[in-house]
Amino acid sequence: MISTNEAQKLHEIKGLAFTANGDGITHAGLNPAAHAAALKDVPDFLAILKQ
Repeated sequence: MISTNEAQKLHEIKGLAFTANGDGITHAGLNPAAHAAALKDVPDFLAILKQ
C-alpha cells in the first residue's frame, strides 16, 4: 500500500469554472480504501471485457 502524504490526502478544490454538477467544487487526492479496491477490482473487470 502506498503511504498517504499531504499532497495525496482527499481534499476539495473550489472555484473551478467547469465541474460535473456546476458548483465549482471537485475532489482530488487519494482515498486509500478506494485505491486498494481499484487495484483489486479493475484487472478482473478488464479480463471480463477481454473475453
